[in-house]
Amino acid sequence: MPFADLDTGLRMYYEIHGDSGEPFLLLGGTGSDHHLWQGFLPQLSERFRVITPDPRGTGQTTRPADPTTCSMRAMAADAASLLDILGFGAAHVAGLSLGSSVAMELGASRPDLVKSLHLH
Repeated sequence: MPFADLDTGLRMYYEIHGDSGEPFLLLGGTGSDHHLWQGFLPQLSERFRVITPDPRGTGQTTRPADPTTCSMRAMAADAASLLDILGFGAAHVAGLSLGSSVAMELGASRPDLVKSLHLH
C-alpha cells in the first residue's frame, strides 16, 4: 500500500492509476476517500497518471492530533507535500465539493504545482 510521510506531519494513503501521462490529482469532498473516484479511473488513467489520496482524517490517512487543523490551508499543504514527494511536477487538479476549496487553496499557495484546475 502506498503511503507518504508528509512534511505536514501526516502519513497519507494514496493510489496512482495509469502508467504514463501528465499527473492528475483528484481531491474529494468531506468524508470521502480515494474510492470516490473509482468510476472515473478507467477513462482518466488511459491518458493521465491519476493520483487519488485519502485526505487528512479519512480513509487510511492518519488523523491529526488536533481536529481543528483540518482547514483548507492544511489540506492544501498536505496535497502540495504529496505532489512534492511524488516528484511529478505540476499536476492537473480536480476538486469536488470541499475538494474544490482545497484545490483553489493549493493553486493560490503553490501555483508551481497546479497546471490546471477543475472545480465541481
